[in-house]
Amino acid sequence: MFGKKFAVLFGIMILLLAACQPVSIEAAKTQLCTDLVAFQAALGAVQALTPESTVADAEAALDLAADAWDDVVNSAEVVQDANYDSVDQAMEDLDDALRDIDEAGSLEEASAIIQTQLENVSSAYDEFYLSQCPGM
Repeated sequence: MFGKKFAVLFGIMILLLAACQPVSIEAAKTQLCTDLVAFQAALGAVQALTPESTVADAEAALDLAADAWDDVVNSAEVVQDANYDSVDQAMEDLDDALRDIDEAGSLEEASAIIQTQLENVSSAYDEFYLSQCPGM
């Protein structure tokens, strides 16, 4: 009876130790690239907004992009040598531009500002993606 309990306890300890092993660099980079693709798709929802889109549409698209970006940041921190600062800054600039829409003189001006910021995010994203996911 004691032998069975010991064997079960030993088996559980082995499983717990195996689960606590650090993620390999290859697995971390693969996850980062997967998260980057998901972020690009979420960013597409922001880029698809039109002047006819509602505030709720915009907020939903932005929330989706922000959540996807958080996943990228978490994955990049595991990779450690992944420098995502330029994309992070571009996302902050986009967020700032969106918060300033009420201050814009017209919808055309707001649209132009947002379009410029989205182009900056896309450019920074492309550079980061190519540096982290070559050949994918």
